[in-house]
Parts: sequence; C-alpha cells; structure tokens
Amino acid sequence: MHCRDQTSCSPDGLAIRLSSYWLAFVSLAFARRCLARSHRLCLLASLIAASQLVPTLALADEGFEFRPYVEGFIAGSAIDVGNFEYYPVFGGVSAGFFFREGIGLELHLDGEILPGEDNDYELAYERGVGAALRFESPPREGLSGYVLLGYTNFSARQERETPPVAGDELNGDFGGPRLSIGLVQRLTRLPSLSITAEYRKYAVQGGLDVDALVLGLRVSQR
Repeated sequence: MHCRDQTSCSPDGLAIRLSSYWLAFVSLAFARRCLARSHRLCLLASLIAASQLVPTLALADEGFEFRPYVEGFIAGSAIDVGNFEYYPVFGGVSAGFFFREGIGLELHLDGEILPGEDNDYELAYERGVGAALRFESPPREGLSGYVLLGYTNFSARQERETPPVAGDELNGDFGGPRLSIGLVQRLTRLPSLSITAEYRKYAVQGGLDVDALVLGLRVSQR
C-alpha cells in the first residue's frame, strides 16, 4: 500500500482507509440491488448515506479508542414473497465497539419469536447473523442519529398450514447488504443505558423483500 506520509500508514490511518473501502463497497452493492429491484427509496437512502459518511471518514482526526456496547432488540418485520406479505417478529442481540469518535463495528445475531401468516401460509424469520459499520452523530441532549451499513445472512421458512401441498414450502438461506437508519436516546438517570429505534432494510436476493422496525435497549461504556 502506497503511503503519502507517516499518518496515512499509521494504525489509525489504515483503519480509516479500510473503513472507507468497506463503506464504498457496501453502498455500491446496496445501490445495485435496489436498482435491480426498482426500489427508488432504498437506492436514494444508500446514496445519501454514502455521500454524507465518506467525508466524515476522510476528515476524522481523533485517535483510536475502544468503547464497547451490547444491545438487545425486538423487530417487527414485513417480508414480501411473490404475492404474499408476512409480518413475522424476531429478536436478537448486537455487540460492537467504537474505534473512533462516532465510528464503530458491530455483529448481530437474530432469532425467531413469532411467524407471520397470509391466508393459509406461514413464514418465519428463523435466524440471522451479520456485521456492519456504525456511524453515529455526536449526542445533543442525549439524542444521536446513526446509520449502519453492512451485510446480513438469514434463513426463512415458508410453508402451507392446512393442508400441506408439495412444492409450496420455501426453506433456505438468504443474504444481502443491510442499511439501517435510527435514533438512540441516552437515559438521563442511567447514562450507561440507551433506547434505540431503527428502520432496517435488507437488499436480498431470491425474490424476498425485507423491511423491519426495530426497538432496542443498549448498554454502553460512557
């Protein structure tokens, strides 16, 4: 890797460059999926996120830090499969850390709570796992906004309840870029605790359209 100066090859400089490359890759992949499926709203959101966050990475000048956090959440989702629309509920946990001011890396693990139904069919979001970069604004009176860009792989099960018909079942693993936009509010009396609210979108292959509204509780190091 060519270095213009000592700063660009320092651990902090390398972290910024790698984060920028990952952000650009995920944004382009998400935009490509949105274009393929004619989702103008998620395409616009991904391009706006990239245009706002790349300059933030390039101009960041704070030193390396390590501030871990853990979050539990519950999500109400909307999953379209062909002419069917389901509203399964899933929950999970996210764990990550901020390595620069407002920039972090996290992993998440999801699990089924309740399946969704449409006529005689049922669909469950069984489990999911993924990773994402987190970009969070400085808090104002304890309130911050954030964007997550990453990749998620999950499994879903669709089947007919009664009577079962061969060929009507859908079982498999799906994956694609993830975009989340949300708010986090720190609790005044318990500053290590925060409430989060998030809109999540998966640009998924395989004929599925996945959206979710997420509510969570975060425990973080101040």
